Amino acid sequence: MSPTVLPSQKRDQRLDFLRGIALVTIFVNHVPGTVFESFTSRNFGFSDAAEAFVLMSGIAAAFAYTKATKSSIGEGLLKSSARALKLYWVHLLITLLAVASVVSISTLVGNDGMLSKNNMDVVMNNPWAAGLGMITFGHQLGYFNILPLYCVLMLAAPLMIAFALRSPMRFLAGSAALWLAAGLTHANFPNFPTDGGWFLDPFSWQLVFAIGVVIGVSKKEGRSFGSYHPALFAGALAYLVAACTVVQMSLWSYTDFPALPEVFFGFNKMYLTLPRLLHVLALAYVVIHMGATAKVANAAWSTPLRFLGSNSLSVFATGSVLCIALQTLKNAFPATGTEDVVILTVGLGVQFLAAGWDDVSAVIRQKAQPIFQG
Repeated sequence: MSPTVLPSQKRDQRLDFLRGIALVTIFVNHVPGTVFESFTSRNFGFSDAAEAFVLMSGIAAAFAYTKATKSSIGEGLLKSSARALKLYWVHLLITLLAVASVVSISTLVGNDGMLSKNNMDVVMNNPWAAGLGMITFGHQLGYFNILPLYCVLMLAAPLMIAFALRSPMRFLAGSAALWLAAGLTHANFPNFPTDGGWFLDPFSWQLVFAIGVVIGVSKKEGRSFGSYHPALFAGALAYLVAACTVVQMSLWSYTDFPALPEVFFGFNKMYLTLPRLLHVLALAYVVIHMGATAKVANAAWSTPLRFLGSNSLSVFATGSVLCIALQTLKNAFPATGTEDVVILTVGLGVQFLAAGWDDVSAVIRQKAQPIFQG
């Protein structure tokens, strides 16, 4: 991205704006069956909000830790580890709240359908083993897979930044080699107590995060990465149109090549297959180089989205618990279109409250710090 894309004078409004859109999209997608689900990004291409969110998280990590990492790799690791630890505790908290909400709502409404979904059956049938799995990230509830991945990537962020500072293209080549090896061999972090691996394989997903890191580091260093080129823009736009056509017209069978490795032609989200990876990169390239993006991101009417994006952890955590509770309610009481509007509006309203509380808490901590230091 060119130096004009990510201003260095203040927090980039586009990053917060786009993260806000991703958070809203994730929330809508995580309450399946609403009338709005058909209008989210995954219905118009191969990737969804998760890929975009991880890409932007890589950019944000580079912004946050490049200065510390340049000072010393130890200082960078110390700062990123503190963030990873916070993510870990948040994940455990919202997982416990999700289990409690599903069990309590299911009991109140007299419908236990959700107790066998989203990996809840393991918690019900083998709670001790499931509890150990949750502590070690080996057992993840459905829709609660992003924070474990983010914890791992955050721990690796300073090392990624250090490599990106030294030789960004070699770093990306190594990252791509790891992605390819994971896709071909299905190397993954193990589940426990169930078989299989993580829903979002860190060995695969590190590549899109690494690309974000290189973008962020390049900006911090005053370099250009992924600058505008008419041919690239046209190619990216053509790919987006082709992907939208495949999805909208259900042409998946025409893109299936069973004799070739899935990582190149499949759509498996676990291993971030090539069609998904290219789609999120093409989408990012087109969106960031559209002149309208900066105007929209800085417009007064987009302030709520920027507000959500700037408080992404509290918003995501609150939305995750809400979505599992709303799924349980919808399983017992199927909603109409009007009720879907009410459900999602209330849910987003609660997330705005969480973002507001996050802002207020930060101000209180900032003002209280000199008092305690004194």
